[in-house]
Amino acid sequence: MILAPPCQGNVLMESGFDPSLNPFAPLLRYGVLSDTHGTIHPGIFAAFEGVRHIFHCGDLGHLTCKTELEVIAPVSLVRGNMDGWSVASCCKELLMETVEFGDVALYHGTRYGHSNEAIMRGLSQFYAPELPRMICYGHSHQAQIDEVGHTLFINPGSATYPHGSGSPTAALVEFNPEKHLLVAWIVELDSFLASKPKG
Repeated sequence: MILAPPCQGNVLMESGFDPSLNPFAPLLRYGVLSDTHGTIHPGIFAAFEGVRHIFHCGDLGHLTCKTELEVIAPVSLVRGNMDGWSVASCCKELLMETVEFGDVALYHGTRYGHSNEAIMRGLSQFYAPELPRMICYGHSHQAQIDEVGHTLFINPGSATYPHGSGSPTAALVEFNPEKHLLVAWIVELDSFLASKPKG
């Protein structure tokens, strides 16, 4: 489920492509999630079907969660402030990965406060003047996608405990290598379940 229609709200597109290029070029998809706190939402398996790589922005909870996610695709992750020693000892606080569309930075967000705006501001200053193509963070449990200059900032929200009364969320990123088109959107994980659990 897309929380906003294309070109509005949580869906961002990069323009400037040649429409004469192959419209059926293979699309490369990536999954972004955060703040699982020891539980993998069952909807994540359908939501992330076909992704090339998964980026986890911290507060994994248990290493068994990483193992569960690796059934879907390779996983890159950073530690969060709530991760115990077993997770923190094998994960970096900051991580930079290079994928088909450029560099992706991962950070939980702990040092910059609990608001998305404060975390984005801190990360912008940290990486200036050369910001990566995409920066993924968590910590606030509030899903948000922003494009600042050439950088896509993604907070996928919490995949288990969202703030407020909303559904657990994650983010999907899709790249068309022929058109150099990058699209990101937030998904509600409950919408991928056959039926919502009672209670």
